[in-house]
Amino acid sequence: MSKLPLHSQGEVTMVLAEIIIFIIIGLIIYKVIDSYLQQKTFAAKTVEQNQQLQQELDDIKARLRNLESIVIDDDFEIKRKMKDL
Repeated sequence: MSKLPLHSQGEVTMVLAEIIIFIIIGLIIYKVIDSYLQQKTFAAKTVEQNQQLQQELDDIKARLRNLESIVIDDDFEIKRKMKDL
């Protein structure tokens, strides 16, 4: 029957320290990747929201131009329109 070699307490401590270091490095890598993915998702949502807001702004500007043209237009006859009603 062969006996397993006994390791000194220093060797065991060194192995445990290496395992802990690998775990910490793994957690750091995980957090960096997770943060990157969250930021990428947030950026995509922000771009979509910006596009929607820009479309709404463009629609409002078009409506405002129409209203301005009605108010500024010298040929516009309110009385005539009211008679037609």
